[in-house]
Amino acid sequence: ANRSAADRTHEDEILSLLEQTRAAGGITCGTNPVSAPVSAMRLDARLTCAARVFASDLAVTRTRSLTDSQGRDTVARLSLAGYTQQYWAESYTMNAGSSSDALSMMLADTSSCPQLVSSTYIDVGIGVVGDVYVVTQGAQ
Repeated sequence: ANRSAADRTHEDEILSLLEQTRAAGGITCGTNPVSAPVSAMRLDARLTCAARVFASDLAVTRTRSLTDSQGRDTVARLSLAGYTQQYWAESYTMNAGSSSDALSMMLADTSSCPQLVSSTYIDVGIGVVGDVYVVTQGAQ
């Protein structure tokens, strides 16, 4: 698919913001203890592919589900992208005005927040289509 320069820029921005947030620690997710600083994740082309596919789907369907319009869940999208995961997590938001808005919205979500600041995940892929942001995390 043809990717807009703005979408690619937003992918880079949210990845940088996410890594800064993870490195700093100090994030409180719901009633969880404050997050410890964790190391940067590796950008993985397969996870990026899966995240972009899902972001493209959400941009059209505006569905609030980890299952896309083809009936594929996150594990199915990772498998199609050639990534065999031991652990996975996927966070997304719609109607984000900027990359920092998108990350704030995901960190405000009690299911996404702990995933985003967890040391469990080693690999990451980001997909942005317009106002839809997807962060797909994994560990093999």
